[in-house]
Amino acid sequence: MAQQNARLNTDLDNKLTSSYYDGIDWYMQTKAKDGAIATLGTTTDAEATGNGTLIGIIKRIRTLFGGGLPSTLSSNGNLKTAISESLPAGTNNIGSINVAQLPSIPAGNNNIGDVDIVSTPADATPGSAHPAKAILIAGSDGTNARRILTDSNGVVQVQLVQTAQEVTMLASAARTASGDTSATPIDMKKYKEAVFFLDITAVSGTMPTLDIKIKTKDPVSGKWFDLVTFTQATAVTSEMKAVTGLLGSQIAAFYTIAGDTPSFTFSLGAVLKS
Repeated sequence: MAQQNARLNTDLDNKLTSSYYDGIDWYMQTKAKDGAIATLGTTTDAEATGNGTLIGIIKRIRTLFGGGLPSTLSSNGNLKTAISESLPAGTNNIGSINVAQLPSIPAGNNNIGDVDIVSTPADATPGSAHPAKAILIAGSDGTNARRILTDSNGVVQVQLVQTAQEVTMLASAARTASGDTSATPIDMKKYKEAVFFLDITAVSGTMPTLDIKIKTKDPVSGKWFDLVTFTQATAVTSEMKAVTGLLGSQIAAFYTIAGDTPSFTFSLGAVLKS
């Protein structure tokens, strides 16, 4: 057996494991072919981040797995696998998500999280068309920007534009009896100036007379009060009357015809200004 033992010891130089028998017991010997694994080691060996004993290396592997795997086992005793970092919120996360860091968000509506960037608006030049995304801090005529002037204290200068409304109070016609237009009054709430035109084109009868007044209505009592009085007419004539200031909320024409079989052909018009 001594010769056999010698052969086995020689074989150990070229093999990872070898065994021999000393006549009483069998023995197993190992040889480390990789210099990184010096020995099997003991349970007290520290974790090996590089080369070390087998036990030290296994301890390190166990630590690495433990940091990214659930602590509990599956129902059949196997290790569970899970993603340690949560996915971004949303329903369109398929497979791996690779978000590249860009210097700026690309244009379009397909950005992550549907990000909508509001850029700094362009200035609007008075007299020119508005930019597509301009913040309107000036006036507009509907197409072009218009400048709004202010006093030095910041109060906006408002230029009131007068509007004129032409009104037919009484169309030209032959009239033989008194009457008025109180049933169809003219609304004067937005006007502060008025010019009235009386035009008499034909008169007949014995001693005929025509008196015309423009009256304004009391909103409380409903009574009508004189605002403009024309000169009494007895023949063909024309007359204009102008009035400014508070004209009341409603006006109407009142005319009185007198004489023996009188007839007056006349019209009454008005121009109202705000």
